[in-house]
Amino acid sequence: MDASLDEVIISYLREPNDATAATLAATGSAGARRVLDVYVGQASLSEEDLMPGVSGSERGDRWSMALEIVARSAPSAFVDRIAGLGRIPLAVLSMLGVVDDPRATAILCQYVDDADWHYRCNAVKALARRNDVDGRRCIERALDDEHRVVRDAARRASQWWK
Repeated sequence: MDASLDEVIISYLREPNDATAATLAATGSAGARRVLDVYVGQASLSEEDLMPGVSGSERGDRWSMALEIVARSAPSAFVDRIAGLGRIPLAVLSMLGVVDDPRATAILCQYVDDADWHYRCNAVKALARRNDVDGRRCIERALDDEHRVVRDAARRASQWWK
């Protein structure tokens, strides 16, 4: 474990701003792996309470922002790391929509057929952000989903296709 890397992550989670975001992004592949490992519970940071005084949805929002920062700054490392996770947490799945790695589409397409409609809906929304041909095929499958929310997400995604 790299203590300075953990300090960067803790600093961002406690005080998310442009400066701490830039520092987190600069951690590259190592930062992407570490943030994911901590987020999914496969590692922990040295601080007992990562975000003192922060509760509820704000904690989730900060983690989502941290995930997006590392997903954008080190897309290949992000996808490499999630490949070994098994079932991907929803917040991580959603980030695949912004990852500049073609493997993200294949992962998202797998979740379009998931048993849980929340996963199917998030996969469709993330595929819509990717806007690629293979993703469109998966979104088309979701147009006939059994759950109305998934169908609506697929319909909204497909309305912008040219």
